Formats: sequence, structure tokens, C-alpha cells
Amino acid sequence: MSSPNNDSLGFLCGLTAVFVVLKVTGNLAWSWTWVTSPLWIVLAFGIGYAIATHRD
Repeated sequence: MSSPNNDSLGFLCGLTAVFVVLKVTGNLAWSWTWVTSPLWIVLAFGIGYAIATHRD
């Protein structure tokens, strides 16, 4: 059984794939920054969490 983190990441990758397909087919007028935002927002939260929980 997969953990919730893997399920969330799979959902976000799928969402990004849908956004990319819509952008490439011309059905979405967003910039590429917003098309790929599900991935970089998760990355930003991960980096923030790593920094916040870092202990010397």
C-alpha cells in the first residue's frame, strides 16, 4: 500500500500532465509557469519544510 505522500505526488503529476496537454492543444491560455505550478509549488513546500525542520 502506498503512503499518502506518494498518492499526492501522483495526483499532482497527473494534474500537471492534464495542464500540459491543454496548453499544447491550445485550450489553455496560461503561461508555462502556471501550467507547471503543481510541481514547483510542492517543491517549494518541501524545501520550506526541510529548512524549517533542519537542526544543527
